[in-house]
Parts: sequence; structure tokens; C-alpha cells
Amino acid sequence: MNPYWLDTSLLLRLLTGDPPPLAEKALRVFREAEEGRLLLRVHPLVVAEAFYTLVSYYRANRKEAAETLLALLDRPGVEVEEGEAVTQALQEAGQGKLSFVDAFLLHRAEASGEGLATLDGALRRRAKGKVTP
Repeated sequence: MNPYWLDTSLLLRLLTGDPPPLAEKALRVFREAEEGRLLLRVHPLVVAEAFYTLVSYYRANRKEAAETLLALLDRPGVEVEEGEAVTQALQEAGQGKLSFVDAFLLHRAEASGEGLATLDGALRRRAKGKVTP
């Protein structure tokens, strides 16, 4: 199976349906992945950019944006790098408590037993492990 790194633009075209000709192309790519003809690899930075764009530019509800991304990334033929942390970060960001990036760092730190260096009050309160300063 041929692996391809998924770009945010393709992901957003599929999710927004805009513009229709590009959304149709994006849908074809995802269908090929579902049929096992290619593998779409997704980096956490792409998920972060997509979530941010859906919420800030398209004015999507945080919960709906997170749920939509989670459903799309859980399809056959899609492989998410650091999938566990991405899933947890989307769930947390969808609740509106933290940004996707802060939630991702929080879950990576917790999973690895490492600390967080942050001045963000919300992130400090949410962190269960070591925090500095």
C-alpha cells in the first residue's frame, strides 16, 4: 500500500465541502484509502491546524469540530501519528478547556511521565504531573 502524508487543505476541503470541485477530489482520495489502495498518514500538526481553522475561520463549534475530526481520522486507510495523544487532545479541546496544542502536550507529558514547562494557568491546573516554573 502506498503511503501519503495528508495535507490540511485536503482534510478541510472534505470537511467543509468548499469549494465543491476540490471537496470532490478530497472525497476520492479518502475513498481510495478506505478501499485499501493508499494509506493516508496524518501528522499531529495537520490535526492542530485543521481544528484551529475549523473553529477560528469556519466558526465551527469546538465540540462538533473535534467529533468530526475524530470520526474522519478513525476511518480505514487513515493512520494518525501519535494517535492516542491526538485522540485525547481532540476530546479535551472539544470540551473547550484547552487548545488542541496544549491538550496534546498535556497528554504526551502524562503518557511519558515527563513534566510541562508552562506559564498557562489553565494548563497548569489541568496537569497532574510535574509543572515548572
